[in-house]
Parts: sequence; structure tokens; C-alpha cells
Amino acid sequence: MSLEREISTWNAKDMDTILSIYSRYKDQNNFIDNLIGFLKMKPPQRGASWLLKKYVSDGGRLSEQQTNLLLSRMSEFDHWETKLHFLQCLPTLIIPTKFKETVYRFLMEGTQSEINFVRAWSYGGLIEFSEQYTEYRDSVLNVLKTALQNESASVKARVRQASKKYEYWRESFS
Repeated sequence: MSLEREISTWNAKDMDTILSIYSRYKDQNNFIDNLIGFLKMKPPQRGASWLLKKYVSDGGRLSEQQTNLLLSRMSEFDHWETKLHFLQCLPTLIIPTKFKETVYRFLMEGTQSEINFVRAWSYGGLIEFSEQYTEYRDSVLNVLKTALQNESASVKARVRQASKKYEYWRESFS
């Protein structure tokens, strides 16, 4: 069975299956390129994003070309879990200038999601993003202050956790 077929038939719940897929394919030359390609296709999208998140969680890094391709696919992320997995990968990415507005819009849209996880990680993503593009700090600070007043406890906790990583944000919320 092919990687695409295995990911497409994964039920999005069985962790043993997806971990088995990861261990069997992770060392193949075009593993990451294939995963990024699958992000534009509905059936394998969730599994591909999960595997990509696992790869970067294990210390893997995307090349500049892979990062560009991944960022160009953001508008095609249909499922909230795919968006969440991307947001969880974001701290490992260097966002090229040509994608900064696209990423910023994606993150701002994420702060309006009905899914708490997506909102929480979008706020965290704004912190990461504004570390690379400091000219956004003032607008991000306003968004985060509002979030800390209005969001659920779990979302607020994620904002606080993400802000601890960087001195500017620790000082802003101390």
C-alpha cells in the first residue's frame, strides 16, 4: 500500500496506525515533499499534517523550498485538525517575507475559530510570528490583551505559555 493510501484510510483516531506509518516512511527521501503535496488533497490531509507535525516534533526541519510550499498550501487546509497541526509546526518555521501577510491573515482568522485549540494555537502563532516580524508586535499585543480578557481559561493558558518563551512577551504580560 502507498503512503497516500495508508494516510487516506487512517481513521484519525488510531495512534498505533499513524505511528506505524510514520516509522515505516519517515526515512524515505521524499517523505516530507509527499506530505506537503498531500495537504492539498482532502482524504490524506489530516494524516499528512499529523505526520508533518510528528516530524518537526522529533527535531526534523523543513528546507526553505519545503517551507515555501507548505506556506503556499495554507488556504487549502480544510479540517480544523490540519490547521492545528500546522500551527503546532509554526515555531519551527522561518517565514519568508513574501508570506508574512498570508501567515498573519491565517493566524488572525484562526483567532476567530469555533475550535478552542485552533484559537489558542493561533494566538501562540501570533507571538511566534511577531518575533520574526517585530513590526507586528503592537497589533499582536492588542489582540493578545483582548484574548486574555475575553477567552476561555484554556486559551488564556496557551497565550501565557507561548508568551513565556520570549523576553518581550514576558515583560508585556508581567
